[in-house]
Amino acid sequence: MDFEDDRQSDDEEADMDLKPMPDAGGIDVLREKLQAKIALLRRGGRPMDGEAGDKDDLLEERRRQRGAMRERRRKETKEKIRREEEMKAKKTKGKEKGHRDTGKVAKVSPSELYSPYI
Repeated sequence: MDFEDDRQSDDEEADMDLKPMPDAGGIDVLREKLQAKIALLRRGGRPMDGEAGDKDDLLEERRRQRGAMRERRRKETKEKIRREEEMKAKKTKGKEKGHRDTGKVAKVSPSELYSPYI
């Protein structure tokens, strides 16, 4: 039974595509990349190649995202309040023009309208 399991795992490994490791290009290429990254960090820039930075960089990015989210919420809230005030203004403006408030309408049956005793 163990022999069959080994054969199945070998078949699964054969199905996977094997990819060779990318060629680093030697120590000179690595040294140039390191020096470029050091120079970028000394100038105060952030790595541009999409690599995750250290913990401080990640925390700073998260702070920026939270700040942007707060600003967006504030802006949406201001817009909502402004729209509500405009709606209130439209309602009060309509009442000032002489529109009557209509109350509840009494339901009267036809027999109540005509009295046989009158």
